Amino acid sequence: MNTKSIAAAFLAAISIFGIGAAKRADGLASATISWIHPRLPQPTTPVAITNSATLALLPTLFPGYDGPPPDAPPHEPPMYDCVFVLTKPDGTHADIKVYLPRLDFGFPGMWRHPKGQLIYFGDDEGKQVLQVVAPYIPKGFHP
Repeated sequence: MNTKSIAAAFLAAISIFGIGAAKRADGLASATISWIHPRLPQPTTPVAITNSATLALLPTLFPGYDGPPPDAPPHEPPMYDCVFVLTKPDGTHADIKVYLPRLDFGFPGMWRHPKGQLIYFGDDEGKQVLQVVAPYIPKGFHP
């Protein structure tokens, strides 16, 4: 190998490592879910979400949760079903309150941006959030 080839291989390795490291840094360090629905006698204790695929999926279900709020006034819906706490590697966290989709009624579900704006789920995101919460639904509770 000549010097140019070695230098090119070295730079390629650094860029691949750098991209991979940046990708991990943008992800979540941890997440929890707790249930706060009015039919429950009290809010549940937060449960850690440990599945790495679910941790990677969560930020895509709440796009922009860690950025400026949408250009809409803040609102408070009459209820929520659950709260996700998303924690980044730097320790910052966001509480995301979720009103789950009610597919039987055609309601897509919504989530509350940390600054108070309500954002509806798209069809795919609504179905995905239902899959995410399924293993964590409290026994005997049917949202």
